[in-house]
Amino acid sequence: MNQTRYQVWASVLLAGTLATGTIGCGEPAGDTDTAVDSQTETTTATDTADTADTADTADTESGETTDGDAATRALYDCVDPNFGASPLAGPGYDPEMGLLEPAAESYVAHTTQIMVRDTPEAAEDFDAYLDEVVAEIMQSEGLIAVSLGGEPTCGFARTLGVWRDEQAMMAFVFSNAHANAMANAASVSLTDRVTHWQITAEDLPDLWAQAFEQIDEIEPNIH
Repeated sequence: MNQTRYQVWASVLLAGTLATGTIGCGEPAGDTDTAVDSQTETTTATDTADTADTADTADTESGETTDGDAATRALYDCVDPNFGASPLAGPGYDPEMGLLEPAAESYVAHTTQIMVRDTPEAAEDFDAYLDEVVAEIMQSEGLIAVSLGGEPTCGFARTLGVWRDEQAMMAFVFSNAHANAMANAASVSLTDRVTHWQITAEDLPDLWAQAFEQIDEIEPNIH
């Protein structure tokens, strides 16, 4: 995996001074054998991403997208044993205390998965858009909690958010910072997918596992 791409996302996790957590996807990264295996998987994922990027470019020039689309979709077959994420936290939820307000009957959760293009320019632009979006979301009315995650082996960045209702979520989606990031997604990312669904308060402690299941059903956007 391109290290610059993951470092962009990791810098956001560190900037928030939040401890990194993991879900049960494999052995700890500190294990020597696993580290070697992960390095091999990382190289493979990088090669696959580079192949997909090259194929997309070639297909765009030729007017055909089939091969490039197939190569890009293959990126989603990667299962990352080293997925890490900041604790789900926000104005309405604390990872240790739980909900900070009376539980509602339901909430809306959203999750995204994105692979940044493997160029310094794309990584820099993505970093700038991400800073603006993070600042915007933390001021959004109706936000309950948010978590940022990364897949260092597979090369994807992920987000997870919980909202009071769909109206609050959509207000953020069409906010200036997020709308600007969406408008420029094709220039900074190779592929992405996004979804949202209803949850209850009982789902919050293990919401990342649910997010993985939900987004696996979504057809990716290929830029």
